[in-house]
Amino acid sequence: MRDQTIYCMQCDNPFTFTIAEQKRVISQGFDAPKRCPECRKRKQKSTNSENRRKKRGRKEMEPWEIAEDED
Repeated sequence: MRDQTIYCMQCDNPFTFTIAEQKRVISQGFDAPKRCPECRKRKQKSTNSENRRKKRGRKEMEPWEIAEDED
């Protein structure tokens, strides 16, 4: 086993998948990452904020759907 260079499926930048990371991923039963660490963080942040909105029952609205009170 040796370090692998993988190209991110989202940004196409190369990143290194180290031996330590490979061992950890294999021991947990996961596949090799498809996104670089930066894109993984962005995706996780995006997914987490979407999940929070769903838990609160909020619907994301388009700007033209937002009604303003004129009282």
